[in-house]
Amino acid sequence: MAIVLPIEISRMIIDCVEDKKTLLNLLFTTNAFRLLVEPHLYADVSLINAPATPDPTRYRRPVLDTVLWAVSRSFLHGITAGGGRCARYVKRLHLPAFCLQNGEQQYAALQTILKSVTDLEHLQIYSWWNVEPVDLQVLLGNPKSRSSPPPFTLRSFVCYMSGGLDSSGLGWFLSHQKSLERLFLPSCVAGDPHRSMPLLPRLRVLDACDQVSVRQILAKNHITHLRLDKAGNMFTLDGACLRHIIVCVVWDSTPSLVFTTVARMPNLECLELDIHSRSFPGVLTQLGMLKGVPKLRYLRILLRGVFDGTEDEDPMISPMISPWGYEDMVKAFDSLLSLTHIIVQFTCGPGAPEYFCFAKGAVPPVKLRSLRLPPEWWHDDWVQDCADVPFQQGDRRMGYTGDLIGGVGNL
Repeated sequence: MAIVLPIEISRMIIDCVEDKKTLLNLLFTTNAFRLLVEPHLYADVSLINAPATPDPTRYRRPVLDTVLWAVSRSFLHGITAGGGRCARYVKRLHLPAFCLQNGEQQYAALQTILKSVTDLEHLQIYSWWNVEPVDLQVLLGNPKSRSSPPPFTLRSFVCYMSGGLDSSGLGWFLSHQKSLERLFLPSCVAGDPHRSMPLLPRLRVLDACDQVSVRQILAKNHITHLRLDKAGNMFTLDGACLRHIIVCVVWDSTPSLVFTTVARMPNLECLELDIHSRSFPGVLTQLGMLKGVPKLRYLRILLRGVFDGTEDEDPMISPMISPWGYEDMVKAFDSLLSLTHIIVQFTCGPGAPEYFCFAKGAVPPVKLRSLRLPPEWWHDDWVQDCADVPFQQGDRRMGYTGDLIGGVGNL
C-alpha cells in the first residue's frame, strides 16, 4: 500500500533542505513534492556556476558560452512550461554581463527569461571581462512602445560590470523602480554626463563608483548605507544629504579626508576605510577627528598594499606594515569613547572576509569570518552576521604583535 505523507510533513521536510541537488531529487519523487519544491528551487537562480572572480584557466569564454547556452535554455523551458507557472517563483536572478550583449547567442533566451519573471525582486549582473555598455531599455523594454515599463519591480539591483550601463537606459529603468531598496552601480555609466537620476523613495543602500550618479542619488534620496571609492565627491554636498547615513564604507581615500568627510554624518554608527600603505598606528592616532560623530560604534579598517612578511610580496612595491599591538587599541578606544569595536580585515579575495575584532574592555582579539560573500558583506550587521572562528598558525598578523587566542592555545 502506498504511503501518502501529509502535506504539513512534506512541507517541513522541504523547509529543512538547503542544497539544490536534493531539491532536484525531490522534484521527481511525487507530484505533491514537485508542487512544494518548485517555489524553493526557482526562488534564487544563478544561470552560471562560477565565482565572482573566476580562475581564468577554468572559466574561459568558450566554456562559459557553452555552459550558459545550455543552462539558459533549460531554465527558460522550466519557467515557461505548464503555462509559465514557475516563472512567478523566481525572486532572485544572477546573470553574467557578457551574455547581455545583443548578438551573443544567449541574448534572445535571456531577454525572454527577464521578460517572463514578472515577480523578480533581486537582479544581479556581474562582469569578468570588459563589455560594451548595456542599454537596459533595449534589453527589457517593449520595442513597440518605448515608454512601457520593465516587466518587474525590484527591491535590489546589483550591477558590477567594467563596461558600465547606458545612462538613458539606466534612467528609464530606475524611473520605474519605486520599490528599490538597494542599488549597486558600476564604475562607468556611459552617455550624458548631465543626466538626471530619478527619485527612489525606498532606496536606503547605495554602492556606487560613478561620481555623477552618487551625487544625484545622495541629493534626492534618504540613503542610510553608503559605499564609495572616493570621499572627495561628498565635500560639496549639502550636509542634509549625509545626515541619515549610519553605515559608510570609503576606499581609495586618505584617512584624514575620510574623517573630515564623515564628521558631517551625525548619525553614523559604522565606518570602514582602506588605509593602503599608510601607517596603521598612525591612523589610530587620528581618531580624535571623529569626536563630532557621537554615535560611531564600529570602526573597520582594511589593510591593503602592505607587506607583512607572510607571503611572496615584494617589499619594494608593497611597504612593510608598521607593527602595532593591543596598547594602540587601548589608546584608540580612549580617544573616541563611543567606539565599542575596532575590526581589522586581514584577508582579501573572493571568499568570505576575515577580521581581527577588538572589543572595548576585552584584551585579546577574536577572529570573525563574515557569513556574507561579496558584494553583500558590507551593509549587514558587522558582528552579528559573522561567525567566531579559531585563529590558525598560517593566519596573517598584518603587523599585530600581541597574542591571538581561539586556536590551540595562544599563537
